[in-house]
Amino acid sequence: MLMLTHTWILRELLDLAGLEVTTPDIFVYNVCPDILPIHRSVHSSMTHRIPRFMKVPPEFRKAHYVQIHLLADDIAHHGRICEEVVTEFNPDATGYTYVMGKSLVDPIMDYCARFGCAVNRLEAIYRSHMIVELSIDVYLRETAAGNGLIDLFQDAMAKTDRYYMPEFTKTLSWLFGVEESVIREAMNHAMDFYTLEKMIRFTKGDERVPRYVRIFGADDANESACAGMEELMDQGMSLIGDPTPYLHGVVRAIRESPYCGILQGLGDKAGT
Repeated sequence: MLMLTHTWILRELLDLAGLEVTTPDIFVYNVCPDILPIHRSVHSSMTHRIPRFMKVPPEFRKAHYVQIHLLADDIAHHGRICEEVVTEFNPDATGYTYVMGKSLVDPIMDYCARFGCAVNRLEAIYRSHMIVELSIDVYLRETAAGNGLIDLFQDAMAKTDRYYMPEFTKTLSWLFGVEESVIREAMNHAMDFYTLEKMIRFTKGDERVPRYVRIFGADDANESACAGMEELMDQGMSLIGDPTPYLHGVVRAIRESPYCGILQGLGDKAGT
């Protein structure tokens, strides 16, 4: 799942739990598994393969908001919260993003073969879920369901950088087992990468299409490759329709899990 989707889920969880947000850095903790791999020393496996229900010392309590990200990803990929970390790719995964993406697999293989970046079926299955995840983020950007999400994310990034970075780097260094300096460097890169202008351009499509053309291994200067990618993205949007029932289901699953008790135990002010 992408940035806006994770931000929507956490915002909804906090609203339903009646928790007042006192430190917006919790929204950056929540998306950091996807942000930190911007650094060459950090791989997504390092940020996503931590125990979902590990004990967190009080001084690192904001790590709970990282774990919420992982629970949401589990549901998106596997259709359930996984007590044990899944380390192997499962092409038959039954989570929403893979089930919804099934009809994209052949078009993705055709696209990649057409533009000189052929992939096998397993890779096409993985990429199909990427298109679905992107589509959910775009839906949130384009509809009232996502009102305020970009501003919320931008405010959280800016205030984390200004006020909370020492605590942020210490907490994530403990959680992921990397040096604090690496966390700091990753956040410096992220501040440059996730600017308001770039996020708006990405969600509107100005940058989204060429970026995914490059991710898929094609040439973003090729107009046909860009047009073909736009078709794949349009198919993704058609497949998901209105994803908010699914998103509410994710929130419900997290609230009904043992983790809900941990969240409530943080007190009536989220982030304190």
